Amino acid sequence: MGCIEKNNFCIINEKKHLENIEIIAKDINENKTEINITETNERKELLQNIEKYNKERMARYYKYNTGLSIIEPKNNNNLIILKLYNKSNLLVDEIEIDENWVNSKLKNIKLPFNKNKNISFGKNNSSDYIIEDNSISPIQFYINYNENKKQYYIMDNLSGTGTFVKLNKEIKIEQDMIISFCVDYMYFNIIILKSGINKINIKFLNKNKNSEKNSEISFDNKEYKSFTIGRSNQCNYIYDEDSVSKIQCTFIFENDNWYIYDGLYSPNEKKISTNGLWLLTKNNICLNNNMILKTGDMKIIVSEDN
Repeated sequence: MGCIEKNNFCIINEKKHLENIEIIAKDINENKTEINITETNERKELLQNIEKYNKERMARYYKYNTGLSIIEPKNNNNLIILKLYNKSNLLVDEIEIDENWVNSKLKNIKLPFNKNKNISFGKNNSSDYIIEDNSISPIQFYINYNENKKQYYIMDNLSGTGTFVKLNKEIKIEQDMIISFCVDYMYFNIIILKSGINKINIKFLNKNKNSEKNSEISFDNKEYKSFTIGRSNQCNYIYDEDSVSKIQCTFIFENDNWYIYDGLYSPNEKKISTNGLWLLTKNNICLNNNMILKTGDMKIIVSEDN
């Protein structure tokens, strides 16, 4: 973090904080008259702050006229925020998670976070965090922390309606992957033939159990380099459903793998679908800023700051 000037303030690079601490401490002890602090309480507070941030090695300073003060960092720990919205799109809770605590801001609940285990979320009293919604399973999903990568991850419990993350870029198709769109799920099976042909099999698992639309399709890279699914008659597979976009998704074969793109994807045109593609978090998925999740009838927006 370089030097940033704004309103006569200058934030000093954190790499030099120890040197700054020593200089300020020396100035206070040897040249107190040069520092614009006249009240005993203010001087005492400054000295306490310097000692505190020297221990924490997290000090940042700014200079304003002739006075020296300290900017207290927001949080020493990695922080992730989950904003929960119900079916009516009303905010029902805002959960802050850092390396030590799970803090519900609206429910005023604070729980210790054990980094060596998963945090469970669900409507059952045995869950670490209780989500009061009938669309949620007793244990709906887990969140864990990877100490080495300094990242938070989410994983569905595979016991109910699922926890899905909205895709904002292409992803490689993996074995047994499940992707949701509108009224259906796509379950993927990849078959690599000895001839080097990469065949992809998609089984549609309609969300309406009474539907007769359940079907199965297959295609390979010998016949197709790209494959589209959607409502349009121009698609390779036509899915005639009002909520489905004209082109819901595009499959591209490149670098010996199949990739799925949301909506239309071609060298000449790119257009995302109306309702998007949603990946089931059956394996650990890293939580990132502005990520959108859906679980049961609820929506979760992830952020890394307030």
